[in-house]
Amino acid sequence: MKNILVIKIGSQVLMDEKWQFDSKVIQQVAEDIDFLRKNWYYCLVVSSGACALGKNLLKHHDQSTLTNQVTASIGQPFLMKVYQEIFAQYDITVSQALLTRFDFSNKSTYGSIQSVLQKQCELGIVPIINENDVVANDEIIFSDNDQLAAFVAIMLWAKKLILLSNITWLYTSHPDEGGKIIHNVEKIDDKIFEYVSKKKSSFGRGWMYSKLISAQTATYAGVDVVLGEGKKRHIIRNIVDDKKIGTVFYKNPISRKKTQMESWIQAGALLKGKIIVNACLSDLLQQKKRISILEIGIVEATGEFETGDLLEVCDSEGEILGKWLARISNKEFKKYKTNEKSQVVIHANYFVYTN
Repeated sequence: MKNILVIKIGSQVLMDEKWQFDSKVIQQVAEDIDFLRKNWYYCLVVSSGACALGKNLLKHHDQSTLTNQVTASIGQPFLMKVYQEIFAQYDITVSQALLTRFDFSNKSTYGSIQSVLQKQCELGIVPIINENDVVANDEIIFSDNDQLAAFVAIMLWAKKLILLSNITWLYTSHPDEGGKIIHNVEKIDDKIFEYVSKKKSSFGRGWMYSKLISAQTATYAGVDVVLGEGKKRHIIRNIVDDKKIGTVFYKNPISRKKTQMESWIQAGALLKGKIIVNACLSDLLQQKKRISILEIGIVEATGEFETGDLLEVCDSEGEILGKWLARISNKEFKKYKTNEKSQVVIHANYFVYTN
């Protein structure tokens, strides 16, 4: 499928200055999606707001995980009701998909979610996706819905990931300190992260920082990412028309469409361990050579991993070289380490570079 757009809407976009729900935003989103659908775009929405809505309805605002789970269970039905009623005005059927980080970690479940979302798009349905906060806990939670949106965009090989919030631009420093707007980012590297690491504010860690992390993941996998001011009229349509109204993070120029396995490894499978390779293997991997890794080339292995688990491969300096699926468990690795016969620990076919 071509021309897939993943649109993430942040909680602050859906709430007004008094932190009351602002349905006009969803009205504008529906209007833009209706226009884009008629021009052969398939749209999916990753929508925050359930917890905020639930806290307002319950009048209970503490930040514990349990309270967030309860308030999300109250706010999510209300949120979907608004989406259904407004999108119906444009003769658009919406669906609900509540996902957890764990859902993406299983290869079979990953493929099932991918197939369902693709079929819904083919049928003209607009999926409304949110994290399943009721069952999500600290072990299986996304860092935020920016990360969830990036995973969905990679899963569906989206043309663009649009992050709608009250942030429009990336700045060289906080705007109050004279920071300058950055219109385009070709590569998200350490220098880019330095721009947002000085203050814990709406332009610092936990806000723009999380957007950069998600944008870095998506752009490396071949998806353009654009920031947009969510309350602006026709913001989605204007971004699709390439109007310069928000910072654009460009996809890796050498990226290609990934296989389902590669997409899952890059944005789905949970890391279960790490291996450090010797200098010879490190050099080959730095050159992007597609090789299998034998036990004899591994200096150290950490973590409790089984066959098929995802491992991070690093050099002796700690630089991450890629991610692979383990061919053997850590227990088997320790056993082979004491034998003369070498064993394939990671096969070249289950291999994704990380930079």
